[in-house]
Amino acid sequence: MFSRFKRASKVEATAQNLYGAVVAGARDPAFYSQLSVPDTPDGRYEMLVLHLFLMAERIRAVPASDELERLTIEAFVTDFDDNMREMGVGDIVVHRKVKKATAGLFERSLAYRTALSEPSNESLISALGDNIPDLKSAPRSTLQIAETVRSRAAALAATPDNAILTGTVMFVPVLLVS
Repeated sequence: MFSRFKRASKVEATAQNLYGAVVAGARDPAFYSQLSVPDTPDGRYEMLVLHLFLMAERIRAVPASDELERLTIEAFVTDFDDNMREMGVGDIVVHRKVKKATAGLFERSLAYRTALSEPSNESLISALGDNIPDLKSAPRSTLQIAETVRSRAAALAATPDNAILTGTVMFVPVLLVS
């Protein structure tokens, strides 16, 4: 009976580790200092959602990983809720903002999934420009972010399932072209 609780806590710990990797990837300083992503709550949210999408896609490719994917997304929801409260957002409004943020994750995931299924960067550049504030006015940055997204997706796809199941994953560096 107690092994069930042990297993749950191990999967929860793995989900927290994977979410930590998502946050680290999304907070890479190069996005904000060199690639025109605004270092604002909206800019940070968009990068977080983008990286959570990439991680969730990779988790989904692991057999019998539904619980791990769900718990990783729940870590995002909890983190978002905590951050809203830390910013002084009231209890009544927090629920609506969390619901909107979660819906945004699923909407953007569909757009990014569709864009990544195409061989060219056109749709991905468009999706990034539609979602990340101020990026449409920085086409060179948008292209570099699109290339970074493809690079990170490919690196995650090449990551062994065991690394996903143990939560020992890191995103590859941001691709910067002079």
